[in-house]
Amino acid sequence: MRRTPLILVAACLACAAASAALADVVYLKNGRKFEGTVEEKDGNVIVRLERGSMTFAKADVDRVEKSAPPWEEYEARARALKREDVSGHMELARWCKERKLDRQMRLELEQVVVADPENVEARGLLGHKRVGDKWLTPEEQKAGEPAGGPTGSPGGTPPGGAGSDPKLPGDGAFRGKSRGYADDVEVEVVVTLGKIAEVKVVEQKESNKKAAVAVKTLPERIGERQSIKVDGVSGATVTSNAIKRAAAAALASSRPLALAAVPDGTYTGMSRGLRGDISVQVVVKGGAIAEAGVTSHRETDAAAIAAVKEVPGRIKAAQSTQVEATADAAVVSQAIMRAAQSALENAVPRNWNKLPGR
Repeated sequence: MRRTPLILVAACLACAAASAALADVVYLKNGRKFEGTVEEKDGNVIVRLERGSMTFAKADVDRVEKSAPPWEEYEARARALKREDVSGHMELARWCKERKLDRQMRLELEQVVVADPENVEARGLLGHKRVGDKWLTPEEQKAGEPAGGPTGSPGGTPPGGAGSDPKLPGDGAFRGKSRGYADDVEVEVVVTLGKIAEVKVVEQKESNKKAAVAVKTLPERIGERQSIKVDGVSGATVTSNAIKRAAAAALASSRPLALAAVPDGTYTGMSRGLRGDISVQVVVKGGAIAEAGVTSHRETDAAAIAAVKEVPGRIKAAQSTQVEATADAAVVSQAIMRAAQSALENAVPRNWNKLPGR
């Protein structure tokens, strides 16, 4: 088959294509395509996502179509809006819907509902249903509970999938992020002996006084109840939901991954270790893990260093991200496994496919 040289084409999108997600698109010669921010380096094509990246040999790429990543344009538009600008947030939610930015659309709709609890369009897009004088979220419709009590504001169940507790992973320190009012809220959850030992917000840019109360009290509530299904702080619904979603993301256990679904390439992922983030690179060839290794870390303990050396080799040997931890280095071992899992999962989401088991 004749190989087409790498071509950089400015993407011209007509109205008929407005519903598609706009971003740089890499078309591989095997027929697959991936979306993100693309750059060329050392004979490779690198696709940078919101979280992580993918690397392909230039010889395996048929063409690249360039355009502005939609999530970057979203961030710029969101920053320009004031909290009380209901029509602006609603318009941005519609914009996100057209481009299939479901997570961002939900964030904007949440802000609309906080400012205007009776906004029918926003409630409808969130899947809320009015029963009597109260609004029910999809989860609450199943449980028969009101959305946020008598006020009808979005309540204790955070939209976006944090309404049920994920299965606790093995012991370790886990981090997750979710969008708050100003920016991402990052939460760390420490699991010890199968229980939530500590929850804390490690990074946030919320400025509202009520949001500050949520940042302080929500982690305590989650720890006390051993559950993310806790009441939010009145007047800080968006921040409260962001904290609960971030905790849910941190606690979410690794899901089964079919290696056959991962195209050949080099993928990177990151997870929190004892002393900082651990970055792992995984190379996939022919539906198998060809190489795995830690590319950066800040660990100094002897057992942790041993894990950095041993766990990637076990991942390659087992062809799985779930392997035996190194003795006396459970936290670092788990971080390496999570980072490897994240690296592999990066290969699929931008292609808008779901892996088996999801």
